[in-house]
Amino acid sequence: METTVATSSGPRPNAWRELGDLSDDSLVERARQHDLAAFEALMRRHNRRLFRVTRGVLRELMMRRRAPADAVSLDEVGDDALVAEEAAASDAPSADQFVEAAHARALLEHAIDALPDNFRMVFILRAVEGLDVRETAESLGVNLNTVRTRLFRANRLLRGELAKRLHTESTEVFDFGSERCDAVVAGVFARLSA
Repeated sequence: METTVATSSGPRPNAWRELGDLSDDSLVERARQHDLAAFEALMRRHNRRLFRVTRGVLRELMMRRRAPADAVSLDEVGDDALVAEEAAASDAPSADQFVEAAHARALLEHAIDALPDNFRMVFILRAVEGLDVRETAESLGVNLNTVRTRLFRANRLLRGELAKRLHTESTEVFDFGSERCDAVVAGVFARLSA
């Protein structure tokens, strides 16, 4: 969406971009004087944060609202209902869920690959293959305590690596990029002009 601001020299598309260096207080003051470019600059500056916070609050409210209604005693439900519920829950994932799962799997695989060999082998045998401590120790020719220690250290290294990788991506979570932002700005200006 391109914003056009009427000035004495005529309309100026994207005038809000020129106001990027102004403080919020300055933009608010200009917006109070009906400067639409200042108002748009404020909206665009804070839309992502507002979107993320609002999304989080609404999601939490929906979860609270849903929880009591969804709670059912197992004594009140027959075996047929449980089987039907499990079948419904096993429906194929949506495209978004598939992409998210693939991305999470790739992050985890890269983090596992970054582990030192001795930690990676223990982690794969215990966490991925599901071997118990004794089976892992026998497979690697090490004692039980070594397996436990390496698994503990592998988990600690994985948490650190995943935190580092996720931190670099966290600014893109619930992105409120140009398309979403443009739609919100367009909606606000449509209501203002109505």
